Parts: sequence; structure tokens; C-alpha cells
Amino acid sequence: MKIPTVIIFATIASAGFFDFLLSPFMEAPEALPESKVPNGSARNNDATFAPVEKALLEFKGAISIFPSKIGSSNIDQALLIANFNPLHDRLRDCAEAIKRLDTFTDADIQQLMPIIRSFENLGNPVLDALKKAKEAIVHSSACGSIRQQIIDLNEGTKLLSRLLTDTSPRKYMQSVYESFRPFTSDISSSMELFQYEQNCRDIPTQPAPQGKALPESGDSLAFASDDSALFAPIRKALYEFKRAISIFPSEIRSRNMDQALLDASFNPLHDRLKECAEAINRLDKFTDADVQKLMPIIRSFENLGNPVLDALTKAKEAILHSSACGSIQKQVNDLNDGTKLLSRLLIDKSPGKYMQSVYDSFVRFTTGISSSMELFRFDCIPIPTPFERVRKALHEFEGVISIFPSKLGDIRPMRHAPLDNLFGLVLEPLKELIEGLIRLSDFSENETKEVLAIIRSLEKLGTSFLAALTDSKEDIVKAGASETAADELMNIGSASTWIAQLLTSKVPKESKKTVSETYGQFSDILKKCRELFKTEKTNGGTSESTKPIPAATEEDLFTLPIPDDKVHPNVRFTGKIMNMFAKKILRLMS
Repeated sequence: MKIPTVIIFATIASAGFFDFLLSPFMEAPEALPESKVPNGSARNNDATFAPVEKALLEFKGAISIFPSKIGSSNIDQALLIANFNPLHDRLRDCAEAIKRLDTFTDADIQQLMPIIRSFENLGNPVLDALKKAKEAIVHSSACGSIRQQIIDLNEGTKLLSRLLTDTSPRKYMQSVYESFRPFTSDISSSMELFQYEQNCRDIPTQPAPQGKALPESGDSLAFASDDSALFAPIRKALYEFKRAISIFPSEIRSRNMDQALLDASFNPLHDRLKECAEAINRLDKFTDADVQKLMPIIRSFENLGNPVLDALTKAKEAILHSSACGSIQKQVNDLNDGTKLLSRLLIDKSPGKYMQSVYDSFVRFTTGISSSMELFRFDCIPIPTPFERVRKALHEFEGVISIFPSKLGDIRPMRHAPLDNLFGLVLEPLKELIEGLIRLSDFSENETKEVLAIIRSLEKLGTSFLAALTDSKEDIVKAGASETAADELMNIGSASTWIAQLLTSKVPKESKKTVSETYGQFSDILKKCRELFKTEKTNGGTSESTKPIPAATEEDLFTLPIPDDKVHPNVRFTGKIMNMFAKKILRLMS
């Protein structure tokens, strides 16, 4: 049975249409079964899921021994390594496996969601056990180590969360994020238990060694020549960092921010950090003399994170609307990962009495950079700008218009396939445009002017489209393809209505009426295109699209069946989404 035209337009015209349109993309998905879906994907997922399952097993093992073991004063390094290190290693293995994937399919994520959800309640037992055992830990030799282990656990889980979120289909992203958030919150609280505890140090922090102030470039620190290979990359990293910070306030706020600016600022810093980490990794241990030379440089990291965070916070709106949004997210993530690696290496290589000082200097920096990452965690999705998608849609539209007179007018008899192919060229970019607009935040006043200019160009294109269809009308009818043309035009009209709703919702309030009226002129042209084929005869009978529409029963409204043999796959998505809207209407009516 075909979709009753009156039901489609009644749904589109309803006051709640826009809510229905957005809900499939904005709501959390329905709960997935708490067990694996057998044979859920053609891809062999064992290599990906096994590390996650092993991580959870190790985690539960660590939790189970806390109440009985960790409360005693003889807790030591070996106990911590036996419990936390395997978990951290499994999380790292899992992250590396996921990095090699492109994206998860729906079946993959259904297989993975029960594992992800099991993270939700794993953090509290660790936090509770650590609270009870805090006094014993603080007075044990393992206090500094347990803090570092929890930090590693926290970093590993956040990385896993980010990778899973980025690799999941969009409709699951929020569910994945929400499942990890309670756990990471509890682990962060566990870290804070010992962050400022004065007794939680193997040896009290030494006073800052007296050294020369760090110069603005890495050319003149008075280090022995044999230290150059080690300290030069750190000095260079700081120089690049300060340079990156200095250009942010003036440049990043402008709307013309682009990839080149980010590459010039973040990439050199990340490269220097990587070089520094590689140099330090080749060393055995720092001597006291090494650390005393290095401490002024390390301390200069303390106040470098906040300027970056402040500049990014002020520039957030500009970044979100720039072509560099996805890039800045990646660059800040790389910077964060590189600095944490550098911090861990420096702590490991330093004598025990300096470890706390090194950690304290880096933790202030990494806090600022971590906050910078959070600024764009979900707002910024690396997609082309909205106007690129609009222009692509218009380009495809012009292409369809240009071939109508030659292709449709000359092919006798006309078959359905050419129509399907031609309309599909229009519908696919329109569908992409809808998906792109849904993910965008509101347009600024200047962007609204550009949107209006593009909409006005649609009217001219629509007129050409109508003229081409009118010229080809006789051939389409004779070929028995008028029903196909009517159905395809209906789908294009529906997609265009959604675009109008989205554009109107995202422009400033004072522009809503103008955008709506301007788009309405284009919609009127599409309506005339559909009317061309409303009353045509096909094979001596009334076309299916012009038969009287029977009264819809509740079952009809609920299912809105689409005849698969009559609707091209490129346009079937419209009916499926309308089905979802109809179900929502029924729920509201009940």
C-alpha cells in the first residue's frame, strides 16, 4: 500500500514536526540487550572485544582484593603492580585494536554495548575501597605509586571512551559517553584523594633548584654540551608552545581560522614533544645534576596550559563555525597525549626525591589541556562546512536539470531506471545536507546572509527544473513512468521541507520569517513539478498516485507500509523516517 499523501503532509504540517525530525538523531537509543549478539557482524571482532573483556576481568580482580588487602599498612608496590598494571595494559591493547578500525557497524556496537555498560558501576567500588584504605595507603611506601597507577587507569579509560565514541555510529555516541562518564568521574575522585596529601611522598619534595630563567627561545640555556641532545627538544617544545599561545588571542577569534593556522601552532609543538620523549626514552636515569638543570624547564610548564584553555574558550564559537574545528580537536588531543607521555617518562627517569615535583609541575598543565579537549568533545564533529554540503547539493541539482532535456526528451520508450538514477542524484546530497545541518549549532548573522543567497539561487534552479520536466512530460507519461516521477518528486519535496525546517530553526530569530518565505518560493515550484503528474493516465487506467486515498486505520498509520518493489532504494529512507514519526504520533495520542 502506498503512503497516503494526506498523512505525509499532515505530519509535516504538524506543530511538533521538527521535534519528530530531530528525535531519531538526538535521543539516546533504546536499551540494547545485555548480552552479546551472536554472529552480529561479518567482521571478526575477537581481536577488538577480547582486550575489553580482559580489562574488565582484571578490573574486577583489583576491586575484589581492595577491602581485604589494601587496608593493611603493609601494602606495597608489588600489590599495586599486580592489580593495576594488567588493567592498564589491557586498556592500552584495546585502544590500539580500536585505532586500527574504521568505524563500528550497528551489529558491532550491539555486541559491544553490554561490555561498555558494565563500566558504569565499576568506579564506585574502587573509590569506596580507596577511601577506607586512605590512611593505610598514605603511610605506606606505595602511596606515590598508587596515585600514578590510578592516573594511568584514568587516562587509559578516557582514551578508550574517546575511541569508542568516535568509532561508533552517531546514534550510539551519547550512550557510549554516558556509560563511561560515571566511571571516569569516580576514578577522578580517587585521584583527588591523594593529590594534595603531604604524607603521600616517598621523600618530601625538594626546594626548587636555583637555575636561570627560561629564555624566550631555546638557544642560550647554559647546559653542558653533552646535554644538548636531551634538553634541546624540551626547550624547543616550550618555545613553540609559547609561540602558539601568543597567536591565539589575535588570530583564533576570527572566522577565517583555517587548517594552516593550526598546523603552524600545534604541529611543531607536538613534534618537539615526540622528539623529547624519544630522547628521554633512550636514557637509563637522570642524575641529580641532570634534574637540577631540567627543573626550571619543567616548572615553566606549570602555567602554560591555562592561556591555551582561555584562548580556546573565548574562540570556541569561531572554531565551531570554522573549517578547522575537527582539526583543532585532533591537535589538542595529540598535544595532551604527548605531554602526558613526556610527564610519565620524566617522572620515571627522575630520582625519587624529584618525582613529586615533576608530577606537580605537569599536572597543572595537563589539567588545562584536558579541559581544552572537553570544550569540543561533542560540539565539534569533523564534517565539511554547511555551505560545502549546500553547494554540493546545488551542483548535483544543476547536473540533473542539465540532462533532462536531452535524456528524458529523447529516450523512447522511457523506462523507470533513468528516472530513478536522475532523481537519486538530487536526493542523496539533500540527505547529506540534512545530516550536516542537524549537527550544526546556530548560524550567525553573516552566515544567515550566505544561507539566504543560496536559497535565492534555488528559485532559479527550480524554475529550470520545472521547465525541463514540462518539456519531458509527454515522454514520461507515454513510458508509464509518471507514477515514478510523482513518487520521486514527493520525496524530494519532503527532504526540502526538512531542510527548510532546519534552516529556519538555526538562523537568528529576526531572520526566521525571511528564510521561511524565501524557501517557500522554491517549495511552490517543487509543488508545481509534482502536480504535472497528478492526473495522468497510465496504461489506460488511473495512476496509482491519483486514486482516491482510503481512510487510514490505526494499523495503517502505525506501519505505513512501503512497497519495496515500487520504491527505489535511494528514496526509501523517507518512508522509513515517516514510519518513525507515525509511531510517535500514536504514542502521543494514546
